[in-house]
Parts: sequence; structure tokens; C-alpha cells
Amino acid sequence: MAFFDKFNFDELKEQHNKIFENINDFLDTFIKGTQTCQGCNFANNDNVLFCAKCGSILSSKDFSDTNFLQNIENENKEWVKTLQDSINNTQINAPLQKVQDKFNKMAKIKILLEKYKRIDSNNKINECLDEINDFLTRDTSFQIAFVGTINAGKSTLINAILKKIYASMNVTPETAVLSKFRYGKDDKITIRFYNKSEWDELWSDVNNVTDSLFKKEYEELNAESIKPQYVGASPIEIPLNDEKLKQYTSRIYPIHYFVKEVEIAFKDFPYDKNIIFVDTPGLKDPVKYRSNVTKRYIKRANAVFVCVHVNSLNESEMKVVKEVFRNLSLSSKELQEMLKNESYRLKNIKESPDKVYVLGTQYDTLNNPKLEWEKQKAEWSKYFISQDSKEQGYTQELAKRNIIPVAGLVALACELYNELPQKDDKYHLDKESLENVCFKLYRNADIESNLANLLTFSNVGEIHTRINEDMYESVEDSIISDFEISYRNIYNDVLNLLENELQGDFKAFQTSKKDLDSINEQRNIYKQEIQSLEKEKQNIESSLARFENTANEALSDLAMSINSIVEKLKD
Repeated sequence: MAFFDKFNFDELKEQHNKIFENINDFLDTFIKGTQTCQGCNFANNDNVLFCAKCGSILSSKDFSDTNFLQNIENENKEWVKTLQDSINNTQINAPLQKVQDKFNKMAKIKILLEKYKRIDSNNKINECLDEINDFLTRDTSFQIAFVGTINAGKSTLINAILKKIYASMNVTPETAVLSKFRYGKDDKITIRFYNKSEWDELWSDVNNVTDSLFKKEYEELNAESIKPQYVGASPIEIPLNDEKLKQYTSRIYPIHYFVKEVEIAFKDFPYDKNIIFVDTPGLKDPVKYRSNVTKRYIKRANAVFVCVHVNSLNESEMKVVKEVFRNLSLSSKELQEMLKNESYRLKNIKESPDKVYVLGTQYDTLNNPKLEWEKQKAEWSKYFISQDSKEQGYTQELAKRNIIPVAGLVALACELYNELPQKDDKYHLDKESLENVCFKLYRNADIESNLANLLTFSNVGEIHTRINEDMYESVEDSIISDFEISYRNIYNDVLNLLENELQGDFKAFQTSKKDLDSINEQRNIYKQEIQSLEKEKQNIESSLARFENTANEALSDLAMSINSIVEKLKD
């Protein structure tokens, strides 16, 4: 059996027989061939040794040791049965009955990928599993993500919409915490912590950053001493309280390093139809993990407000917007067309940017806001409706409606006017800054008489208009659409992954098959040599036997002659 050592059958099984669903969806898509299994009639790819559906041997003509192959076949069949039993017994409850079938299929795909995952597999498998886990843990909320680069003003804008400071306005990057805001009958905060693997990944990325402020402050606050209490800890709920909130989100407290997500529910939230605002980490964060949190969340969101400083829409920000376009749901008309034809691949359908809003933040920093913004918006619109971006389906009408200037700090200052200090050097949330804006716009610093005008200028009301007109009345339809598109996106990602993996696996198999042919050829040569040696041995043994017989006869004759001489001497 030693000649089989070079050809790793265990690895072959791992690569070819442990990767398929119940299993037909994937099999029918990309590995059908002309090699029909006698056991289950599945048409396998021509290169494989064992049926991918049932595990049976397809052909044993290249192998002399049939007992060895039979043992592998028995193991294959047992493994396939275990896999199919595991898939068939999978049950999961979807948040909406209309998407139950998609959840069942996604759970089965998850089992498939977990079985296929190998120690040396690339990160694509883990990425697909992350997407699947996100899908399976979704609820019926309609999530509006606020994304942008660091210092884009998204947290300030959220606070302005909520008319109170809930989101962190600290301009220094914080931990990769998602801050969620939603309606609740009771005002409360839910804190969720990193598990060990998430923390290890975050910390690994922190170590890859030169002169990491994160690591420096982490050490100064001696956060390591409390890590065992919080990494892997269960979520906690506490009453909504400003001081309590700061303990878990402010950079001056060591606990905030271990907080993965903060969800704030309160009665004064402006929407009650399952709508959630999500404040995400900055997309240009030097710590890769934190940027990836946002990139992943773009795929999860039902609508996205991309916050870009009114003066800094550069190529990097443009890429962010385009990435958002690619990951949001299709229009209902396109979705219906797709659902009519299951074979119509998602990549052949034009993406819809209907739920992407590009916000020019800090609008008040322009010298002549209204005049300069019109020029700025025209330039932004040209980019989004240019030939290069045509596939996004962006139109002049969408550009007019979905590119919006906002002055979040002005709106928030107006809402909190009676509580403002005269001067605030840290956030500039103060009366002095508001007076400066007032003077620039109206040539007087009388804030109180211009308060309503300042609120109108901030344009935060347009955000409410877009939510009410574009989203509020179609929340459930949008959620179902999002589930459908997310399912197909993930499904296609898995197909592409397995296709690419299998191409490599089949290539490796063919190389191994050549190795096996070489081994068998060499074995046949050795066998012929052994047969030749055996024949020579037989010839030698035959010659020795003849020699021995001749020698015995000669010795017998010699003995007789000696005896005769002895007898004569006696006489």
C-alpha cells in the first residue's frame, strides 16, 4: 500500500466530496459532466474519482487495490449521509414568513461551507460565512446607515436629527462600535461586547498600525486589566442615562474598548416603524477592522446616507459612494423581473441607487453657501451620471433629489440653543459659533430672531422628508426586497467561491492523477523487474538443482569407486 502515500485520498475526499448541499443546487450549477454514477445517476465532472452526490466510486480501472477504494467509498457514503441528514434536519425561524424559504436555504448553505472549510482555505470562505451569519441574524428592522470618512460630521448630523446628543462627536477615531438608535416604549441602552475571535482580529489590526493612538491610550488607561470581564461577556441592558452612556462609549473610560455595539431605544425617536439609525465607524480608519465593520454594514443597510465634507469629495470618497451603490437593493420592478427568471444572474441586472443619499456635510463652512453649493452639486452630479458611472443607473433626477447639503452642527445648536455655552473650543457647539453663521447668512448676529431661518438653512428637515416620502410607507416591502437581494448576492458569492476553489482542486487532482499514473507505471516496471528476477532465481535454482543432482550422482559414483578399491585392498 506504500505506493498510495503520495496520492492523498483523504485530501481528495475533503476537496471533492465534502462540499455540496442537499446537494443539488450547487451540483447542478457548475460541476455536471458526462461521468454518470451507477449508484444515483448523477452526472459528475469527468475528473473526479467519487460521485459528489452519493460518494460512490465512479471508476476503479486505474486502481489495482480495489479493497482500498472500497473502504474509501464506504467512508464517503457515510460522510454524505451525515451531511445530508444535517442539512435536512436544519430548522430556522425567519423574521417574516415570506422569506422563510430563503432562510432555510441559507442555513443549508452555511452547513455546506462549514463542512468545506479547510485549515488552509483562503479568507473568502470566512467572508462568505460572515455574510451568511449576518443574513441569518437579521430582524425586520429597516436600517439606515450613516457612513463616511472620519470627521465627515455624520455623528453630529444624527444628533441633529434626534435633537439631542446621543452619538459620539469626538473627532478622534473611537473603537469599532456601531451605535444604533431606535424607538422604544422604555428609554434604555443595550450594550453588546466583542467575543474573543472578534477582539483578536481587532487587536491584530491595531498591532499593524504604526504609532497607534488606539494602543497608546489603551495602555495608558490600563484597559488590559479589565479585558477578561468584558471580552465574550453577555449583552447588558441599562436605563438610558447620559453618564451611563458615556461609560460605555467615551474614550476616557477603558470599558469602551470592548464594546462592539450600542443600541439606544427611546420614546422620542422620530420614527416607530422598525426604522433604525446606525452610526458606523469611519471608512478611512487606520485600523482595518474598524473600516471593515462599516464596509460589511453597507451590505446590511436598507438605505445609506453617505456623509462627505462639502469641500472634500475626492476619488476616495467617490469610491465609497460607488461601493454603496453596488450593495443596496434593486428597485421593486427589477426585483420582480429577476424573480420571474431564477436563472437571471444578479450581475446582469443594473443596480439601483434609489436608497443612496450623498450628503454634503458642514454646509455652513462655505463662504457663500447657496451659491457655492450649486456649483459643487453640479460637479458631484456630473461624476455620478458620467459614462463611467452609467451602470449605476444614476440620473439627473436622482442627483437633484439625493445629493443634499446639510449643516448638522447648526441644526443641533439651534435645537439646544438654551443649553449652549458661550464658547466651546472642542466641538464648537456654542453660541459664538452660531452667531458667526448667523452673521454670515443674514448680516446680523441676532440668533433668536433668526432661529427658524437657521434651522431651515441647516436643511436637516430634508432628511426627514426623504425618509418619510421614500422609505416610511414601504418599510416592509423594502425589507422583503432586501432579503431577496441579499440572499442572491450571497448565493452568487458562494457559487463563485466554489467554482474558483474547485478549479484549483480539479487542477490539483489532475496533477495527482498524473503522479498516480507515474507511480503505477513505475510499479509495473518494478513488477516486471521482480518477475524477471524471479525467473532468473528460478533458473538459478533449477541450475543449482541440476548441479546438486549431478554432484550427488558424481559423489555416489565416487563413493562406490572408493568402496570397490577398499574391498580389493582387503583381499
